[in-house]
Amino acid sequence: MSKTFRLNADDLQPLAEDRGMCIATSLVTVDGQAVGHMSREASAFPNDSGWRFTAGTEGDGYGDDPDHWDVVDVNLIANIDVEITMFLDEPEGSAFVRWPLTAALRPVAEVQAAAAPEAAAAGPGSHDALDGAAGGTLGADGTDGDESTDGEQPQALQRQALDRDWWIDLPGAYTGFLSNGALHLVSVNRPPRRIWVDIRKAAEGGKPGIAALMTKDIRMAAKPSGAVEYDEAGTDADEHRIAYWFEEHREGESTRGYWTLYTYTIRDASFVQAAFLSTAPDPDWALAAWRSMRYQPGTGQDWENPDPTEDM
Repeated sequence: MSKTFRLNADDLQPLAEDRGMCIATSLVTVDGQAVGHMSREASAFPNDSGWRFTAGTEGDGYGDDPDHWDVVDVNLIANIDVEITMFLDEPEGSAFVRWPLTAALRPVAEVQAAAAPEAAAAGPGSHDALDGAAGGTLGADGTDGDESTDGEQPQALQRQALDRDWWIDLPGAYTGFLSNGALHLVSVNRPPRRIWVDIRKAAEGGKPGIAALMTKDIRMAAKPSGAVEYDEAGTDADEHRIAYWFEEHREGESTRGYWTLYTYTIRDASFVQAAFLSTAPDPDWALAAWRSMRYQPGTGQDWENPDPTEDM
């Protein structure tokens, strides 16, 4: 059975290259629905990453038809739903879910644990507790259905160390955790926002000319379809910055939209790849946060381990 995937090779950005293959339902690969559930199993064939992706809207009996499953490169799924890149380094046995389908991906165990006390109070058959545990539902405009962003008050900037050398200014409070070297930040206040940061360090303090080469490679790489591109000088002559702002929108049983600023901050001594995700079309906060990043060697602090970065 011949299929036309939602994205072709020319549309793909290198979000998750060299990650191997995976198995996903056609609601994700063909229809382009966001990933509603992802889990990692033992490899079943050569170059199998073990990752399995479903939209969460498949319905009873859908998965019984082998034509509804596709073996594809993980990078295709990452381009359909960039949020999965936050979890691709998690080990075999890991599982993440959106509950409801408009929420962010979270560990299955975390969602179940958060929902359990409220589920007992709500009584059997009620979904109210799970909706609350996963952060509520979204309105048609992508914002939280039970809270309006109209008249939102500006939040004071808080300076946050990303590691020993990099800082960022963020509006309001954020919680964070380190997972396989990548930093994940989640906004405490509304509207919900999420930031993923991967920092790489060059050996021996830097390799002259590597920033120029990396900038050239990024410019030549495929860009997200319909993306607004930012290609600008950094904070000094040793730094360059490139970013893409684009809308991810799915249609299906669950209509979901989110917006992403995917960024590169490039220096000879250090390279920062980051994604700023929001449920509302507000590029100003993402651009402001990205442009606030500052390289100030030795002034910050690590999160959980003494050296979360890898050599470029």
